[in-house]
Formats: sequence, C-alpha cells, structure tokens
Amino acid sequence: MNPDLVIAGTYTNQTTVQMLRGLGITVVQVPPVRTIPDIARELRRLGKVLGQEQKTEALASRFETTVQRFVEAQPDEKARAGVYYANGYTAGDGSLVNELITTAGLQNIANNLGLKGTSKLPLELLILEDPQLLVEGTQFSDKPALAFELLAHPALKRTLGNSGRVLVEDKYTICGLPFVAEAIEKLANQSKRLGARAE
Repeated sequence: MNPDLVIAGTYTNQTTVQMLRGLGITVVQVPPVRTIPDIARELRRLGKVLGQEQKTEALASRFETTVQRFVEAQPDEKARAGVYYANGYTAGDGSLVNELITTAGLQNIANNLGLKGTSKLPLELLILEDPQLLVEGTQFSDKPALAFELLAHPALKRTLGNSGRVLVEDKYTICGLPFVAEAIEKLANQSKRLGARAE
C-alpha cells in the first residue's frame, strides 16, 4: 500500500512500529486519551501531522467551548453516580469515563472508594454506596449472559429502580474524540434531573 504515514497507538506492537520506521515510513503514535484536555490536545497534534491545522483547531475549539458550558452549569450539590459494567467492573480516577461523569457535574462513587482506572466493584459495596444513578455500558446481546447478571440482580433493582439508570454507549468511552460531548450532555441531563428531584 506504500503509505506516507501510519498512525498507531502507543500500545501497538513495537516490533511492527520499528519495522515500519526501518522501511522509511513515518509513524506517529497516539496515546490512549484519558482526560478531556487530552482530546483537544491530541486533535491539534494530529491536525499538524496531517496538515489540517485549521479544521482541527475549529473542531478542538468548539469542543472546548461545549465542555466549558457543561462545567459552568454544574450544580453545587453533585449527585452520586456509580459506573457498573459487565462482570462487576467500574471506572474510577484516571479513566475517560470518570472524566465524563465529573465534567457532567456528578460525583463518581468509585473515587470515594479510592478505585482507580478500571477496577472490580463488588455488588454489595456498590449498594452500600447508595448511588442515585447507575451508569451502564453497552450490552452486546439481548440474550442472557453471565457477564451481565449482576446488572439484573434484584438487590440492585430495589436500590435504584428503573429511573436511576443511564446507558452511555461504549463508543463514547473507548475513543477519546470530540463526540464524547454527547455523552457528557446525556449525563448532565441526568445530573439536572436528580438535582430537580432533590429540590
């Protein structure tokens, strides 16, 4: 294919990266995005690499303005949100999911528990933390699966009811791109709803 440029992740097999460079191909490695500022920064960096500074600057600036609007609208009292994924995993400090939750004006219970990145969260501990909102990821099938059985547990249903859950599709949490603003908006709407209910 004789590419002029290969964009690879920092997690890409380094033997492959070195081979490509040895063939004289320019390789730019992009780290996983874990913070909101990283999104705009990496966008601008790739804009320079691709010679598209004007387009990426407009995109990055629009994203930063949107995020700032959510930050300014955060309530003083932040509702407690718990992230719960397949097999009982949660996301705490150092994850993009945590950034989306806190930017939306919610308090991530994983941080209260000192959990970082992607960590196991026992169902009992989740219930004891009594979140007002449960943030769930994409379920890949409507068929029963052991990976998702905790999300259907009667104790969890009693704690939250049907109104205390929000789906944030995995596409928003795996890739750190400007469209994560859609997930922040979804969470911010839940934050407002919970705030209004408390009043």
